[in-house]
Amino acid sequence: MPVNRRLVALLISSSLLLSASPVIAAEKNNSSKEVTYYSIGFLDSLVELFPELKGYHLTTITMGTDTFQNDVIYIGIGKSDKKKDQAQLTIDRNTGEIVEYLGYHEAGDISDSTAIKRANAFMKKLVKKEHEKYVITDTAQGMVYYSKLVNDIPFVSAGYSILLDSKGIVTSFHKARIGEGFKEKDFAKPSKAMTITKAKKYLPEEWKKYDLRLVYMVTQNKELKLVYQTVSGFRYAVVDAITGDLLEY
Repeated sequence: MPVNRRLVALLISSSLLLSASPVIAAEKNNSSKEVTYYSIGFLDSLVELFPELKGYHLTTITMGTDTFQNDVIYIGIGKSDKKKDQAQLTIDRNTGEIVEYLGYHEAGDISDSTAIKRANAFMKKLVKKEHEKYVITDTAQGMVYYSKLVNDIPFVSAGYSILLDSKGIVTSFHKARIGEGFKEKDFAKPSKAMTITKAKKYLPEEWKKYDLRLVYMVTQNKELKLVYQTVSGFRYAVVDAITGDLLEY
């Protein structure tokens, strides 16, 4: 869900640090008034994604860069000084896309089926029709991970992780950005992959009991590879699907 580009431009140009009350901030100057006007629309759109954020207002805005040197805006929102009434968002300054949301998470159990159902509904609101280009590749303890499909193969370095609490409320999500910037020609053809039976021969003995799936992945060396990955929760062994090399991950 992209943010209004006019709001992003205003925030960058003025580098504002808003007070806890956008109404008070709006009285300072015309620029702040315009920021507040667009920020109200932004907060309204957030409530569509996160109904529990109704009544929240902007508290802090800072500019920075993320781990991958993308220019971003960090936005704090809240409705009181209590931790449970505060949240933070990260927005890409160039695209206006929300790439991370961190809300209050109360620990508790949720079944995988309920988590998947709620996460699917959230993804449809977050990326609209683009949700059809993603597939679930992992679920564990309220976390649902979606990988982008390339050549009908999951690209596990490009996707969204969504965390839900015991009530099925999305308390955070994060867009994986390590897989950005690759072009179609950079992805090896799936037909080049060896068979699963052959790939298993390259696995350490303790990993051979697990099933394998064919995925694209960016390795620690920042190389895009077609690999076989063990299906074993959030811990993996990875084999190059073309060469059979056991890769670190």
